[in-house]
Amino acid sequence: MLVDFSFENYRVFREEQSFSMLPTARSRREHSLYHIETGSTARPYLHRHAAIYGANGSGKTSLINAMKFVKQFVRDSYDYRPYDNIWVHPFIYNTDSLKRPSKFSITFLRKDILYRYGFTINHKQVLEEFLLARPSHPSRTRVLFHREFVPEEEKYKWQTNSKYFKDNMKTLQSFTRPNALFLSTTVHLNNNTLQPIYNWITLKPVYLTQCYDFLKSYTARLCYDHKSKPKILSFFKTMDTRIEDIIVRSKLSKNEILNIQYFENLANNDSANNNEDPDFEIFFVRKNNEGRRVSLRLEDESQGIKTLFYIAALFLKAIENGRVVIIDEINTNLHPILFKELISMFDGISYPDTNAQLIFTAHDATPTEYDCMGHDQIWMVERQSDLSSEICPFNDFDVPNNVSFRRGYLHGRYGSTPNIVRSKL
Repeated sequence: MLVDFSFENYRVFREEQSFSMLPTARSRREHSLYHIETGSTARPYLHRHAAIYGANGSGKTSLINAMKFVKQFVRDSYDYRPYDNIWVHPFIYNTDSLKRPSKFSITFLRKDILYRYGFTINHKQVLEEFLLARPSHPSRTRVLFHREFVPEEEKYKWQTNSKYFKDNMKTLQSFTRPNALFLSTTVHLNNNTLQPIYNWITLKPVYLTQCYDFLKSYTARLCYDHKSKPKILSFFKTMDTRIEDIIVRSKLSKNEILNIQYFENLANNDSANNNEDPDFEIFFVRKNNEGRRVSLRLEDESQGIKTLFYIAALFLKAIENGRVVIIDEINTNLHPILFKELISMFDGISYPDTNAQLIFTAHDATPTEYDCMGHDQIWMVERQSDLSSEICPFNDFDVPNNVSFRRGYLHGRYGSTPNIVRSKL
């Protein structure tokens, strides 16, 4: 479960920014059904979902890209060649920021242990990397490893927990290149000590910052599974689409389709593997006025129906497996009520046993009008006069819960909205 994420000097963000899934005490009292009881004494409750609002170009997508960068760099840095540059993107509208390093840290819960992992980098090397752990019993934070570059000595200073690392640390350290992460290196050298941490960062979150049509094959594949198809049909029935059945055709056999690891590809690449993507034909079946079944191709359906089909399997499997779904512009092509219903899938009422979380950006503030979202689940991104952006929790405004966020937001009372300047043509 994601607890929080902090970063500095990345894309449109110049100063340090923090995003958190921790509820306030008041929120825990008033919205208890919408929180995950973690079982951890360090962080006993977490939000199930959170919304990020802001004007076009304010930095909502950059926030998601910052999270995604951590995943990609952890996954890929071991494969860098010795003199490869690190493709990080510092804030470009200030010459001092271009010279400064970028920082990232992520906190998450795994099996009642609170982990905080982070690193500081520039284009050439990792300047610092650390991993902290705080188990529930005893509730004390431990440094599992800390690596910091000392410019005066032109080498790294290391601190490692001897109780945690039982292998030859000198060997692991010597194989860690300046432009690679120690976390990535140890896993690729078949040291299993950090494998659970690596797996959580690279596999648990799914990031979507573009068109979702590549997910089509994943939902289509689940329609071949007799256990999964009823869940897909139930999903569409809930969304009032009047769909009776979904027919999927392919040149591949059923066994070949079910053996393709779409979700594993999605977790690793946030996109489908085109080399393993069969050419599916998808038909939606409804009944006509005489009660006969009539089919319509997916391509002929509305954009809203297509969007629902694209994300249906992803949402259902994320809830089943306790994934963190981080998605940009989730409300595209969807009616506000359907938008709200998608969010409600993660609220713990329909699926009380799931630890899944949903973080999304949107322009439609309609879901904030319902009980499923408290003020401490709303975040805003605003561009400043120096072209940098800042993240602000709506809870900082100390607005009573019975006051509509949507109305005040659309009237510009809290910022994070476009400042329209009209000029004569």
